[in-house]
This record gives sequence, C-alpha cells and structure tokens, in this order.
Amino acid sequence: MCVLAYAFSFFMVVDLLIILFIINYFIKYSGNSLRFYIFAA
Repeated sequence: MCVLAYAFSFFMVVDLLIILFIINYFIKYSGNSLRFYIFAA
C-alpha cells in the first residue's frame, strides 16, 4: 500500500509538471494574446 501511494503521488507530481510545461509552452507560442485573455478572465 505504501509503495502504491508513493508511486501515485510521484505520477501526480510528474503530471503537474507536464501540465505546467505545456501551459508555459502555449504562452510562449501564442504570445501576448493568450496572456491578455488570462488577465482579462
């Protein structure tokens, strides 16, 4: 059970890092328009 919980938390951290990387990539790719929409929302 402990190993399973550790693996689950590890995959959640990796998933969060991937999501942050994708968001950062889209912000760099689309430029200021996406930032404007984020700040407007």
